Amino acid sequence: MAGVGWIRIHRQIVDSDIYQMPPLYLRVFERLLIEANHQDSEIPYKEKGEKVIGKKLIKRGERLTSVRDICKWVSWYERGKDIIPNPKTIQNILDWLVENDMIQIYGTKGNRTETHYNIINYNNFQEDCADKVTKKKQSLDRQVTEKQQSLDTNNNVKNDKNVKNDKEDIFIHSDDEKKSNKKSTLKKDTYGEFEKVSLTIDEFNKLINSLGQARAKEMIDKLDAYKASTGKKYSSDYATILNWHRKDIVDGKYKGQNGTKNPKETSGNIFLDMMYEEIEKEAWKQ
Repeated sequence: MAGVGWIRIHRQIVDSDIYQMPPLYLRVFERLLIEANHQDSEIPYKEKGEKVIGKKLIKRGERLTSVRDICKWVSWYERGKDIIPNPKTIQNILDWLVENDMIQIYGTKGNRTETHYNIINYNNFQEDCADKVTKKKQSLDRQVTEKQQSLDTNNNVKNDKNVKNDKEDIFIHSDDEKKSNKKSTLKKDTYGEFEKVSLTIDEFNKLINSLGQARAKEMIDKLDAYKASTGKKYSSDYATILNWHRKDIVDGKYKGQNGTKNPKETSGNIFLDMMYEEIEKEAWKQ
């Protein structure tokens, strides 16, 4: 499978033409989306008639494969057997996707030749958010490291001068640094169909780790729809989701995969864990 991450498909797909076709059509299109490159890359490639292997640029939203490989991608397991679609069936589906302006296929077509396809309007299905997630995580890690270094420095200074001040801040920064760190820490992204749920990237990752991807998405969508329909606001959407999740467990509306609440996970950083524990305590007060 090409890369990691996720794709998004709008609910309006149930009203589209492909949803009226046999299920294999949608299965093929979804797999083409998943397998497409999420960023430009070059692969080893030998042009027809050439003896030297060169490189071929496969752009974002494209993939170089074959009809037979696509057959294997969309195979399924039924009654103890692997069911692999006929290449001619898959080629007919690809032709239908081309005719309906959902994909483009470059060069020749056929199950014995390469198939270089491009997802039309790829950005509608996949946001290039991997870099944003990495940058935000690096930013937070850098802030935590700076605070730890500041703590070590301040402790050394206190020991040397034998100064004790219980009211002194544990982390000492300039006013500009405090404002910069506060602004970066509080920056939130919106989630959900109506974009009513606000979470920092670390709150989002904590939900994924503690609730699981499917449950986290379910709770985000639930809160998003509720806020959109009622206009209600919460001081912390993250705490609200945790609170709703716990209530579902208490009321018997949700159980983990093993029938019990998922074990608590930690980030491995004592400062972050203390911060999240305080946020989770606040969830019970709402």
